[in-house]
Parts: sequence; structure tokens; C-alpha cells
Amino acid sequence: MSQAISPALRSLLELATALVRDSRALATVQWEAGLAQRTQEAFERLADHAANLDLEPIRMAALDLYVYLAAFEGDSPPLALQLAEIERLAKVLDDSLTPHRPQVVTKSRRVTAPGLPDAPESNRLVAMLGTAEPPAQLVHAFAERGIGMIHIPDLGALPEAMKPVLPVAIIAGSEQIADLCESLDALARRLPASANMVVVGVGNGNPEDRLQALIGGCEVFVDRIEDPALVARVVELAQEPDSQFRVLLVDDDASTRMYLRAVLQLAGILVSTTGDPNEVENEIAQFKPDLLLVDLYMPDTDGMTLTMRLRERAELRVLPIVFLSGESGDQVRRQAIRAGGDDYLTKPVKPRALVAAVRTRIQRARSLRRQLSSTVVATAVRSGRLRRGEFLARIAESLTPEPRQWRALLAIKIDQADQLRDKLGQASAYELEQSVDLRLVDALAPADTFALWQEFGFGVLAERSSREGLLELAGKLNRAVAERQFKVQGQDMRLTISVGVALPPTGFEAPSADRWIASAFAAQAVAHRLGGNRHDGVLEAEPGIIPAERVLLIREAVKQAASNLNLMIDFQPMLQLHGEHSDQYALIAKLRDFRAPLAGVRREEYLEAARSAGALAAIDRMSLFRAFEALEEQRSRGRVTRVSVPLDLASFDHTQLVWIEAELRRRGTQVPGLVVEFDAATLIERPALKGILRRLISFDLGIVISDRSGSLMRVAQYQDMAATMLRIPHSAVASLTAEAVQSMLGPWHESGRSVLVDSVEDVAAVARLWSFGIDYLQGDALAAASPRLDYEATEAAA
Repeated sequence: MSQAISPALRSLLELATALVRDSRALATVQWEAGLAQRTQEAFERLADHAANLDLEPIRMAALDLYVYLAAFEGDSPPLALQLAEIERLAKVLDDSLTPHRPQVVTKSRRVTAPGLPDAPESNRLVAMLGTAEPPAQLVHAFAERGIGMIHIPDLGALPEAMKPVLPVAIIAGSEQIADLCESLDALARRLPASANMVVVGVGNGNPEDRLQALIGGCEVFVDRIEDPALVARVVELAQEPDSQFRVLLVDDDASTRMYLRAVLQLAGILVSTTGDPNEVENEIAQFKPDLLLVDLYMPDTDGMTLTMRLRERAELRVLPIVFLSGESGDQVRRQAIRAGGDDYLTKPVKPRALVAAVRTRIQRARSLRRQLSSTVVATAVRSGRLRRGEFLARIAESLTPEPRQWRALLAIKIDQADQLRDKLGQASAYELEQSVDLRLVDALAPADTFALWQEFGFGVLAERSSREGLLELAGKLNRAVAERQFKVQGQDMRLTISVGVALPPTGFEAPSADRWIASAFAAQAVAHRLGGNRHDGVLEAEPGIIPAERVLLIREAVKQAASNLNLMIDFQPMLQLHGEHSDQYALIAKLRDFRAPLAGVRREEYLEAARSAGALAAIDRMSLFRAFEALEEQRSRGRVTRVSVPLDLASFDHTQLVWIEAELRRRGTQVPGLVVEFDAATLIERPALKGILRRLISFDLGIVISDRSGSLMRVAQYQDMAATMLRIPHSAVASLTAEAVQSMLGPWHESGRSVLVDSVEDVAAVARLWSFGIDYLQGDALAAASPRLDYEATEAAA
């Protein structure tokens, strides 16, 4: 029986337990800025709750975590020592809860299925944790496989449930997984065989259930207990292997080798060890392991270097390699996986996590070998599959002058490539690429040639009798991949591809294979940005047709403008001709153009599309953030710098204005270096917007009015505007005399304001513009834009 607790204390314990779990996930699994912020805010609630219940140890532990987490801002994860401190503080909080948790004395109970005789006590068992008993149909399904079920009402009954027969698997709700795995790890210290148990997580109908369960440590997840795949997956993982698993352990630390060897041997795994990475290849040849367990950092040869060397050998490309390291940072983890590893375990390794990682990797590798051996005969006869070098040579050979109109190059890329790259090691990625390859083969004609030419990317050279034939081929390739799911780390995963189709290049004196490949890749990128699982490309054979891809690219770039990933920020210096010299830059916000990576899509091109899509406010906010970052960096170096940022008044609303004013108040010392720039035509068309200028200039920042009309006829209309600078194009003054310019700009200058001439493309024009009284110049001929403020204006002026 459990002791009675008040509803208030129960609520506090539930909140505190969830926060302990989230804190440990942040410290040991993956740092997530959003989760860190939500967790930090919740600790304040917990401290208040504990204070109201006079639970001082819990209140102090919650406040310690609240204060410590408040120090971390942005997406960059804390250092390893800081993560360890978060884990320590979480343990302190967890310990403070123990005296208040109800003490439960419960026992597990054998469950039977109606209509079936009881399974003998010696049979294998599956356990189910929770207050609810296992459904009868689940008990029945396991009984048909010769497996009995026991019901464990709570974690207090777990140790007793391990006797006398150890369950092969344990099923629990996603919210219980973290606590269950922690209990199993503690149990494994005195009952090592318990590390062999398969942990199954069951969802409760929430989208976060899968992530919560996998982070907690489960190996199998199902959305509902009635899932028909649950029993088959448990049986597959829990079945006795056809031969004993063999692991080669490579670690220079003798005590670590001894500990890991003991854990694996107690789990029934055959282990060979070495402390010398130079002996690994000989050990592989003699021991023939199913898996390598490799220390990441060793003298002479580190684990990543060793792995890359092994992956050069074709027969070892699919040998699972699991890294061991004391570092838990995401960056090191990604580097290790990309070097060819399949998994990454952080020392000290928990017994259950070690055995689970080894078991699932070996089972998957053995299954794959069986699948590959059954298909190798069928696929070896395909003459169209080429190596990359042979395929590129075939492309060059296909650039013949003969008029074969409907020959095309297709660039194919798996849409989920980035996700897979972070998730899979080199061996697993290679296995998956082979599976996709087989699907593509079924969609191609015998005369087509193809190759794997980049990671998760394929090239196809095909010829059809018509444009429609090529489009039909591209659609067939899309369907071949999307219609059936793939197995990725034991889970069903839907993959799709984007296909770019390009005809041979025309209109050039010497068409090249590189140009053809670039066109195919550009079309594939458009298809991917449109959402993937589709094909795209310009299949117009007639010369002179202007492709519509640029408009398409701009629209898609605007749709993604809320993502900082497709916004490119450059800074172009302004050359100062008059007054006291200081560093001043114009911020140029461009959208990423995958056909012209450095040029990008300029503001004047995407302005209207961004306004229509309601994306310009987000672009302007991100531009301001980057300007403030640059100003802060310059201030830390003791440099006085000003940065001009274009903003769109036409898309201003109350929310945008309030946000900008709040940001200006928050930034404080950085504001005097900020200059904001508005379009003059908008101010003339909507005079009421002039009030916004007056509100902003009160923050001690600079304001630029940009007149793109190419004339000085409107300058007099700007006199009553709260602006400090006027921007005009060089074309507005290029044909005027010095007297005419000075006459028209005189009142503006006399009021103490400056003039900037941009688009200056001729250095010879500088002296003439200086005689006009122009204060600043900007143009590619004077100084190119750069991602950094790396230009000394004083040096240019000298």
C-alpha cells in the first residue's frame, strides 16, 4: 500500500520529476535552447510551489537550477563542465524529492490469456509496467509465440519481478521510460543480465511521445499498445541469435577494457580487446567481429582516423563501429559519425545502454547482409550502373553536336539527406543508399545509365522520344522511392526524392559537362525547395526561351525568409569624402540563390514578393539583429562604427513598431551606431508615416531617406522629414554641373544633414563628386561588400 499524500504535494512531485528528467536530457542527450528556456521558467514555478508548502530543500534546489540555466542564451550548447554541473544540480533536486515520495510495496503478477493454457514458468516472459494490466489480445499474441506476460504495477516492484525468470523485454508508457531505464541501469550493477532486456515505449497520443521515449532510452516505440508490429519487433530483438555476437573492443585504458568486457560477457557476448589501434586490422582478420567498439581518443591514432582508414576497405564498409568518448558535445558527436561511425556512447557507459547499442547494431548488420546476399545476383547484371568517374565521362561523351533533342541529365537527391547525415554513420548511410539504388533501378530503362555521385544523391542519363517521356520518367522515379517505406535504425521511415531534369546546354560556343551538371542540380534544388517528392526543370528545346526558374526561386526564397538559413547579410563600406572620418557601412540583406551563391537575390528583386507574402517584417528584424551583432563586435575592439539598415515602412504595423522600439531600448549603447533607412516614395505617398521617423529619431539613431527616382526634383519635399542623410543614385547627379547640384542640395546641407551617392561604378567619378559637396559614396568599384566589417574607412580616405 502507498502512503496518502495531498493533491498539492502530488502536483509538486509530478512537476519536479518532469523537470529533473528534462534537465538530465539537456545535460546528457542534446542541448535544445527552446527546452532550456521552458525548463528554466518552470523552475521558478516549482520554487514558488515548494515555498508555499514549506519545502525549503526543494525550493533551494529549484532556485539553483533556475539561476544556473538563466546564464545560457542562444542556440550554442554549454561547455562539457557546465553540462555536468546541470546534471549534478538535477541530482540534488531529485534527492530532495525522495523523502516526500510515497513508499510503495507492490508485487508483479503473472497474466494469462483467456482461452489459452498458462505458459510454463520456464518460458520466456515479457513484462508490462503501469497501473493498467496488459490487454488480453497482447497477452494472447505473445502466448502464441511461446512467451508469457507479467504485470509490474510500478517501479517499486521491478527488482522482485526479475526473479526467478528475467523478462526478455519490458513495455512502459513514454512518460515512464526515463525513470524505468534509470532503474534498470541501477539494477544492472548487481544483475548484469538485465542489461539484455528490450525496452519498449508506448505513446499516449501526444506528438512528443516518440522523442520523449527515445531520449529516455527505449529501443522500440509504438504509438499505441494495439500496434500489430509491437509483438513482432519485440520477438525479433529478443530472439536468440543464430550465432554468438562478437565484439572487438579498442581502448588504450586497461580499466575501461576490463569493465566493458565484463558487462558484455555477462550479457552473453564474445569479446576480444586490444589497446593498440595499429593492431586492429590484424584483430579483425583473426577474430572476425560483428562490431567494433572504439575509444575516440587514443595515443598515436585516434578513433576517427582509425575508422576512416578501415572504411577505405570495401569489405569493412558495413562493419558497425560504435565510438566511446568522455565528451558529450553535439559537435564532437557529429564529427565522429561523419567519420564513419554508426553510434556514439558517452563514458561512463551505462551497462543497459551499452548492451542495447551493441545488440541492435549487430542484429541490423546481420539482417542487411542477408538481404544484400539475396539481391546481389539480380542486380549485378545491370549494365547501366556506373562508377562516378565512368558516369561523368559518359556525360561528356553525350555532348555531341548531333541533334538528339530529348536526351536529359537527371540529378536526384534524397529530400531527408540532412536529417539522415546527422542520424546515420557511414556504414548505415551506404546501406540505405543501396536500398534507394534498387528502387531507382526498377524505374529505369535498360539503356539508361546512372551512378551514385554524391552522398544520398544520384545521377541518371536518359533519352526518350519526347518531352513527355522525360517527365514520365522523372515522375516514375519519384513514385519508386516514395511508395514504400524504408527501415532506418529499426524504424519505418518514408523517404522522398527531388529530381532535377536538364537538357544539354545550348547557346554556348563550347557547351560543357560542368554546365549541364550545374543545370540539373539547379533544377533539383528548385524541386526540393518546392517541398520535395517532385521533379522540376526547363524542358524547352527551342533556343531563346527565358527560363522561369528565377521567379520561382525568388518566390520560394521569400517563403523561407523566416529562416535565417536562407538570409545572406553583407556589409558594404561607404567612402567618406567630407567631415571627420569614421567607419560607416550599408547592410545588404539578400536571399540565398543556389545558382549564384555569392550574388544572391537582392532586396530590389524580392521586395514586392516579400511584401505580398508578409515576410518582409521578419527579414527586417533579422537584418537589425545582424547589425547589432556587428556593432557589438566592433565596440568590443574599441572601434566607432555605424551601420545603415534598410527597413520597409510600407509593411510596418503596430507590432513591428513596438518590437523595434523595445529592441532599441534594450540595446542601449549600440543604438548610436545604428542608421535605419526608409524609401522616400513611401513617405511621400503616405505622409502619416512621417510620425514613425520622429518616434525613432528620439532614440539617438540615424535615419536615411532613400530616393531611387534618379532625379533631385523631390529633395525640397524631404526638408520637414526627421532624417539625417539622403541617399541618391549616381545617375541622379551624373549629368549635372557642380553649381546645379549644390543649388538643389544646398538647403539640405545647410540644415546639417549629409548626402550619400550610391551605385558608383567608376573610380574616376570620385573627384567630381567631391567637388559637388557629396559626403559619402558607395559602389562596388570603390569597395566590395563582405560578410564582415573588415574595411578601414580611414585607410580608404587616405
